[in-house]
Amino acid sequence: MEFDPKATRQIGQIEGLEGAALPGRHLTAAQRIRQARNQARARLFGSTRNRIILLVAALVAIAALGGAAFLYRNQPPARSVALVTPSATVPLPTPTGFGDATATPVPQPTTPAPPSGVIAVNGWVQVTGGSLNVRQTASASAKKVKVLPVGTKAHVVDGPKDADGFTWWKIDKFDPKNPTATGWCAGKFLTATSPP
Repeated sequence: MEFDPKATRQIGQIEGLEGAALPGRHLTAAQRIRQARNQARARLFGSTRNRIILLVAALVAIAALGGAAFLYRNQPPARSVALVTPSATVPLPTPTGFGDATATPVPQPTTPAPPSGVIAVNGWVQVTGGSLNVRQTASASAKKVKVLPVGTKAHVVDGPKDADGFTWWKIDKFDPKNPTATGWCAGKFLTATSPP
């Protein structure tokens, strides 16, 4: 007999099923597959040992699911975390019309002005009782930045800090020749005043 490539191959008999067919009758492929599945099920569930193993596996799976559900249900509620992001970063340059770029100022949050007669941040003070030393830090031994004459007005930007027996306030806008100058001075020689 020659090999015919067009011929379909016959599915061989499954081991152990030779005597299962009725005498004079051959099983179809579908019947043999069904019988093989039935035999596999019988082997899986047929022995007591296999049934116990399957039962234990099912109980472990159920316990794991129940434990996971218990842990999930008893978790503390998630707290939302608000991330603080700056509303503005480095200002973008804008054209001036002359080919140069200038930075657009970023508006800074402002502290309200304090009540009249009270020295506080964002308020104004005036030097009283003689000339006043403005120092780099809130200390009587710190380096002098400038000496202010009586009547000089300044803007309060920080404080109060207690050191060396004085209450110190950080001021700026006291030197028209150097508008970025800042320093600390003793509050004993300042009185609250209105802006210039």
